[in-house]
This record gives sequence, structure tokens and C-alpha cells, in this order.
Amino acid sequence: MNEHYTEREQRPRRRQPRTSPLGRFLEGFTLGFLAWTGLLRLGIPHTLGLGKPSVMLIFALLLALLSLSRRRRYAWWAAGFTTVLVLIIGYTPMMPRLMKSLVLTAPPQKADAIVVLSSSTNAEGRMSLEALDRLIQGASLYRQGYAPAIVLTELDDSYPEPKKDLDTVFGLLPNRPYIVSVGPVHSTADEAKLVSKAAEERNWKKILLVTSPTHSKRATRIFEKQKLEVVSVPCPERKFTMSSMKKPVERWDAFHRYFYEKLAWFTGRVRRQL
Repeated sequence: MNEHYTEREQRPRRRQPRTSPLGRFLEGFTLGFLAWTGLLRLGIPHTLGLGKPSVMLIFALLLALLSLSRRRRYAWWAAGFTTVLVLIIGYTPMMPRLMKSLVLTAPPQKADAIVVLSSSTNAEGRMSLEALDRLIQGASLYRQGYAPAIVLTELDDSYPEPKKDLDTVFGLLPNRPYIVSVGPVHSTADEAKLVSKAAEERNWKKILLVTSPTHSKRATRIFEKQKLEVVSVPCPERKFTMSSMKKPVERWDAFHRYFYEKLAWFTGRVRRQL
């Protein structure tokens, strides 16, 4: 009996069939594609300027090559980490709490001017929904008599002037406001410097600052660096509900904004803009 067991123990174990190099390459490429898709859903590549399809292809190829090496498990870890991150953000109530840290709002009060920060326009010169919301908020404050002037910040020539939208919104007012345009601007810091210069020329001391809710706290801090008295009166948020995000897509969109703002806070501190 002992000899029988000894013979069985000495038999070589049957090896599991190995995946071919092509199979491992395709496995890594698929994992890279899935991981990058998850990151895209969270808006991380776009925030970092890596949103082009070619970057996704390069990332997938890198994980495919990684799968051919002894560090194959790292490709699985990358895909697994992204999947877990997407699920946590989309299916837990963490985002409303995080978003509150970005918002600064105060009751409107009498001021010298209403400053409406710019956003993007399309090829036809139409404002994005975000930009239009800001403009409507500024026009509403003017109509309620909080300030006699509106300051608009303008982007560079790569963004067509939204003349039609401006005429439409201001045409709804009982009288056209005194409008001051400053630009071109490429960042919130540019806007703050040019608005500060315009305020100094006109002896303005207090402004109502209109921007998106998630941008409001950072924008206020940057403008305050220019020695202006700033009252933050952000426009409504329409893409998601700030207080209670019930759908995963709302939480993913909110994370995109959160990641963008936190990165901007970091770079702003490095450049001493905050």
C-alpha cells in the first residue's frame, strides 16, 4: 500500500494548458479597452486632455503588451480597479456630499456690477447650456435691480461670438444694461485680472459673481485675490441635482466636475492663484 501511494505521489502533475501569446495579447487589449471606457465614463481622460480615441488605443496596447510579460496580473488589476471605482461612484451616496465642498452661494445684494463668467460656444456661435444658464442668471439679477452693469468675459477667436443668444436674452429685459466686455480669456485667473482692471477704471468695489455652482467657490477665491469684494450668486445646475443624485449617470457626471475642480484647485495653488 505504501509503495502504491508513493508511486501516485511521484507522478508528475498535469499542467494546465497555457494561453497562447495571441490570446494573452487580446486579453490585455480587451482589459485595456474596458478600463479606459470606465475612465471615460468618469470624465478623467477628458479632464487630463487625453480624451482622443488614439490615446485609448495606446492604453489598450500597453496593457496588451503587459499581458505578454510576467506582470500580466497588473492588466487585470487596472481593469478591476476602474470597475470598482465606477460602481462605487455610481451606486453610493458619496457624490452629493463631495459636491457641496465646491459650492459657495450667498443671497444677492446691491453691487456695482454683475460679472458673468464665460463658457464655450459651438461652431454656429450658440452658447453651451452652462454658458446660457450663467447669462440668464446675470440678466435676472440685473432685472431685479441688484446692479446697473453686466460684465461679460469673452473667449478667444476660436470660439465664435454668441451674438444671437446675447441679443435674445438681453432683448427680454425692459432696457438693455450697460455691458462691459473683457477678453480674450483662457482661464478663471485671466477673467479675474481683466475684471479687476475694468473695476479699477470705473471705481467699482463690489461685484456679484455668476458662474456654475461647482465652479463658484474656486472662482470666488481667485477674484478675491484681486482685492475685489465678491458676492457669489451661482446659476442653477441642470445636469444633475446637487442635493440628491438618484441616478448613477448623475453621479458619474458629478464626479467629472468634481475631479476637474479638484485638479484646478491643485494647479491654482501651485500657480499661487488661490
